[in-house]
Amino acid sequence: MSTITREELSYFAGLFDGEGNISILRLDKRAIANKEPYKLMVAVSNNVNVPLLKLRRIFGGGCRSYWPRHSRLHCNNLMWTWYAYGKIAGDFLSQIEPFLLIKQEQVHIGLLFAETLYWPRSGRWITKEAAQLRETCRTGLVTARQRKISDNIPHSPRGEQPRDSLTSIV
Repeated sequence: MSTITREELSYFAGLFDGEGNISILRLDKRAIANKEPYKLMVAVSNNVNVPLLKLRRIFGGGCRSYWPRHSRLHCNNLMWTWYAYGKIAGDFLSQIEPFLLIKQEQVHIGLLFAETLYWPRSGRWITKEAAQLRETCRTGLVTARQRKISDNIPHSPRGEQPRDSLTSIV
């Protein structure tokens, strides 16, 4: 990992707050034969590749480009995604965490998950305690995302309840 300034960290935190996501993936049974059943992932997508390539250079991970299949804006812009898994994802989250405004709760859950990556193992398998905490983190992250979506539903300035069509997305 190369040296990074405070200004760059705050920029990347803002980019992640707006365009990024954090996931705790649960792999299917075929995939976990030689791997762990859970995987921490962070990603940032944009139609400008310069900041994403810089993320890859500084933190590691990978970049990919793709044409969106279903664009709501009906534009034909090439999209880019920077992504990182495991310890690289945890290191990224720990460095941007002080600068976040929106995804703080989700990042705290991701950092708790990342701590389990350093716990002792039982052979090649993670311990039962680590597996339980990882599942708790995964479900907690889903709940935190749903709560963030419901917080962003517009409410009437007169205090009226939101329309049924809005609450159906929660």
